[in-house]
Amino acid sequence: MIKETIVNDSPHVKGEEFDTPLIMKGVIEHEPERYVAEKPYDLTRYEFSILKKSSSSEMWFNLIAGGTAGVFVSVIGKTIASLIDKKDPSLATWEIVAVFVGIGISMLVKYKIKSDDECSGLIPSDT
Repeated sequence: MIKETIVNDSPHVKGEEFDTPLIMKGVIEHEPERYVAEKPYDLTRYEFSILKKSSSSEMWFNLIAGGTAGVFVSVIGKTIASLIDKKDPSLATWEIVAVFVGIGISMLVKYKIKSDDECSGLIPSDT
């Protein structure tokens, strides 16, 4: 059985370490400097929805736009390298199509497709 420590007369307890519960009589006037457990933190409905759901239209927009930007940088690099070598740039059809399809899908996701939280007003929308 764990023995409980009771502090009767002193309003302050300093310089001691406790490995058992500390029971103070009366009112606690100051916050302790260290906690044994974390104080509860209330989440707003918006914060909870962000933590609960990992997929939103913003996440999909960022993924698709990032991939499109990567392909675009690759195409620009390939074009610059061929111009430095004084050759005509030769791009594959899929590279050009990928950039335009990526831009189109990114814009569609950004402005047309909304997640359930965005439709209910939990997540602020840029539009």
